[in-house]
Amino acid sequence: MQDSNQVSTSSDLDLYIFRKSVHMQLILQGLRKAIGELNNQNCLAIGSPNAMMSYQLRTGGGFWKELVFDRATGDKVKELTGDDEIKLFDGGDSLPYSAKCFDIIVILDGLSKQKSDYGFVEMCHKLLNPDGRIIVCVPREKKMSLIGPLRSLFGLSTDVYSERKLFDILKNGFDVMQMRSSSRFFIEFVDTIAQGLARNRQDRGNIAQMQLYKIIFPFYWIAYQLDLLIFLARGHLLIASAKRHAWRSRDAPILSDGRSISEAVLKPLGG
Repeated sequence: MQDSNQVSTSSDLDLYIFRKSVHMQLILQGLRKAIGELNNQNCLAIGSPNAMMSYQLRTGGGFWKELVFDRATGDKVKELTGDDEIKLFDGGDSLPYSAKCFDIIVILDGLSKQKSDYGFVEMCHKLLNPDGRIIVCVPREKKMSLIGPLRSLFGLSTDVYSERKLFDILKNGFDVMQMRSSSRFFIEFVDTIAQGLARNRQDRGNIAQMQLYKIIFPFYWIAYQLDLLIFLARGHLLIASAKRHAWRSRDAPILSDGRSISEAVLKPLGG
């Protein structure tokens, strides 16, 4: 395992943070469950928050391409994966790939940062084969939670999605098959503090950030144990799996409690 004398590049730092971040490992676990077994499928990962996450997804099989939102992330993914065909999204009206060239698209992060999350999902829809799938990972809305104010205090993104909002974004081009939550309160609490402190240490170099995650790792472990005690609570991340259908407007009937029929199936009252 790398120590402070071995973390010399940004990709080394991503590898080290991934190893120490129970939060990222839980996300990877959830993504792998949603993706399922891969054989010869063509896959696209979008918006990876950590280059090691991209590397780990590729170990599960399939043929992967990578779309990033900034050049620095692309350089790190290239260094860890050896992929020379990583592409940068410039915020335009189309994605830099041919239509119907992927079997699976995984949006790891950054959906809320697009000009239109609806529009971005429609662009992804055009890249998928007729029987393709999309996997979307987004922060989950949890009312009365301390995580939102804590993220705001550290200057981190506070954009969140409810099950209803995410379903509405996907429904015109996809049949939502499953929504799972991940990362319960204590892990999310520790990870928010880690992200906030790491942001404040960015100008102090890789070693300072590595030392931070080394200190925080035992707190991740404690948080994971505490989250086992609240295993019935829903998490702070949503991972949705949806199957492509022809793009069409679908206004689902609304039940008396304000939920759609699909939402009622995905999330019963009291869930």
